[in-house]
Amino acid sequence: MGRFPLFAFLFGFLFSFAEPAFAFPDLVRHGYVNCTACHVSPTGGGILTPYGRELSREVLSTFGREGESAYAYFMKEQPEWLTLGGDMRSVYTYRNNPKLKEGKWILMQWDLEAFANWKEKLFVGGTVGMERVRKLSGEYKIEFLSRRHWVNYRPTDTISFRGGKFNPAYGINVPDHVIVTKRSLGWDQQSETYNLEAAYLGETWNHYVTGIFGRPESDTVVRDKGVSLTSSYAFAERYKAGVSYHYGSRAGVRRHVAGPWALLGLTKEFYILTETDFEFRDPRTTANNATKTHGIASYNKFGYEVVQGWHVFFTEEVSQLNFQQNKTRTWAHSIGTQWFPRPHLDLLLSWQKLQTSTFPGKYSDFAWLQIHFYL
Repeated sequence: MGRFPLFAFLFGFLFSFAEPAFAFPDLVRHGYVNCTACHVSPTGGGILTPYGRELSREVLSTFGREGESAYAYFMKEQPEWLTLGGDMRSVYTYRNNPKLKEGKWILMQWDLEAFANWKEKLFVGGTVGMERVRKLSGEYKIEFLSRRHWVNYRPTDTISFRGGKFNPAYGINVPDHVIVTKRSLGWDQQSETYNLEAAYLGETWNHYVTGIFGRPESDTVVRDKGVSLTSSYAFAERYKAGVSYHYGSRAGVRRHVAGPWALLGLTKEFYILTETDFEFRDPRTTANNATKTHGIASYNKFGYEVVQGWHVFFTEEVSQLNFQQNKTRTWAHSIGTQWFPRPHLDLLLSWQKLQTSTFPGKYSDFAWLQIHFYL
């Protein structure tokens, strides 16, 4: 365990309470501790409420004119029963290691999203979009899909019931699906499942219970079936701490994943996001000498807003999903910057030094430029 960060274990001990946070969870430094302040989804991310749109102009962006944050820039007045949105994400990635040196553009997301509501109690809607899929022949084709669609009933301001296709509540809900607490634990891009969720959304306490039913409509997409539990507590205006648990079963393997996380708005400019997860796998078969394994994935981000809308950050990521095999260990450090020049647009540039057992004693370089535009 020599290089696993002491920082992660200290927070694992201190924060044993606690909802996944915002798609931009660092807004906790401005006192926004609940996802529903800005998003239609009870767990954050995706389509914005009218208040969330205004916040994107007044707090998130460097520049912006009054009304500029409206849907597609011009639709300032939407029917009260309808909320519209959409996202486009494209990324240029550069990879350099002893075996490979390449750079390429990837279209990650191109979606439209719409939700109708009845008296702010019943919400129905989802996304429709397309993705670029590589076939076995090596060629690419365009496929249409719906990443998320759900029905949400809220009998009161604090009680929520939801069913449909979405990501279960777990840990910090950030859009960076390549980090170790996402990709390494099987919650990568397009990891949504069909679920039933019950939630309590109070001003300080939030609780989620989610029944997970995998992807029953597909014979080729294998996802966990099980349950996810998350609780969080907001305190001192700019802090939130949580703990999450996931039980999943798939393809002859059962696993338990659990761990603490925290959003720390130390000042209105300086913030820390931290999450540490422990995974325990129990194979249901002895084929190929399969044995029980246990490991860890840890993500820590230190960010600072230099001027409104322009951030610089440093991240540390460590994972070893099998403590009995050093070859499963990875260690990465990143520096980067993110800029929200105006509403509807953000740019992210990051450079990572990655060390794995594949190239002992050597670092690999991984850099990416992400462009995110929303309607």
